[in-house]
Amino acid sequence: VAPFYESLNQPASKDVRSLIEGVAAPEWRSFAGETISKSRDEFIQQVIGFGKLIPDLAWEIKEVLADGDRIVVRSEARGTPAGDFMGTAHSGKRFAVMTLDVHTVAAGKLVRAHHVEDWASAIRQLQAAPAAKTQYIEGVRFRLKAGVEDAQIVAAENAVRAVIQGQSGYQGRDLFNDGAGNWFVVIRWDTRAAAEAWSLVFKGLPAGRAYGALMDFSTARQEHYEKVAA
Repeated sequence: VAPFYESLNQPASKDVRSLIEGVAAPEWRSFAGETISKSRDEFIQQVIGFGKLIPDLAWEIKEVLADGDRIVVRSEARGTPAGDFMGTAHSGKRFAVMTLDVHTVAAGKLVRAHHVEDWASAIRQLQAAPAAKTQYIEGVRFRLKAGVEDAQIVAAENAVRAVIQGQSGYQGRDLFNDGAGNWFVVIRWDTRAAAEAWSLVFKGLPAGRAYGALMDFSTARQEHYEKVAA
């Protein structure tokens, strides 16, 4: 059965057809249920498709038991889908699930496989965590110093976004302009404590100082809002 499982490890880099045809008889069928099965060629096409969708697919044999014409294999399938998978939107997450296969052998070839994979668990692992609900918003209204171009504050905003990513409790920020020189930046947080912690860090960052250097602080007004109803 080794070549069979070799075809399941990073299939995109393997000659799947040669590996499967080398160990499975032409009449071989793969059963996912008593009356649900695939032919050898259909299975080969499925594995090739898996290789494209899950480039790092690994199928690691954990245990092999043999009894007469039956071979039972317990494995672990792991991978990171590169797109939507079994109706689950792409999240960039990785799955690892147990699989069980019962192979039937005749005349030195595999003739049947009955298999079970815990795809329900894979789907749960791949599902993105629910987005946190914004509980706290802080905003700053301001005008730019004389001579500062709009492009400069936009560049400074992008620089701040690059360093704030990963800050605990941060959800996002937006910059608005009314076309009359008035600017408004809104930052969304999980909690007030998260916002206050960032405020202390922000003042000491080069990106924070560069941002402040463009603002006319005589026009600046900071606002804070906590959610009271959804």
